[in-house]
Amino acid sequence: CRLTIDKELTERIREITKLHIARLRDKDAKHAAVVVITLPENELLALVGSPDPNSLAEGYQINMAVQPRQIGSTIKPFIYAKAFEKGLRPYTIVDDREYKYITGYGFPFYPKNFDLQHRGEVSLHYALSNSLNIPAVKVLEYVGLEDFFFFCFS
Repeated sequence: CRLTIDKELTERIREITKLHIARLRDKDAKHAAVVVITLPENELLALVGSPDPNSLAEGYQINMAVQPRQIGSTIKPFIYAKAFEKGLRPYTIVDDREYKYITGYGFPFYPKNFDLQHRGEVSLHYALSNSLNIPAVKVLEYVGLEDFFFFCFS
């Protein structure tokens, strides 16, 4: 990866990030990160880890672009992309209800949506647009872990 930070691009992305955070304030969004990399060159053009690192607002001094955290919703578009490759479509219906999975350690796992609600049957478009966790797990189940890992890491 070549480090070729574009100062003007970074400043523009920081302003866009601030606008998005302001629009999402009512949903309790406070942080955002953006990384811009060219492909296939792998040049790093911009890295914004905080809407305003000079702000004294809680957490704004943390660079969220490099801060370790759970993968969360970041992986969902890749799960759905693989599902679309395998024939599912945005209008495909998936059930958003309680499911029980047994982990490799033998313990039960119950995926939950961020709001702890179930919505019944929803389209993949709705599920991804609303970042629902349970449908994402169901779609991953359809895709298969092995196919998904190969898709992402090959």
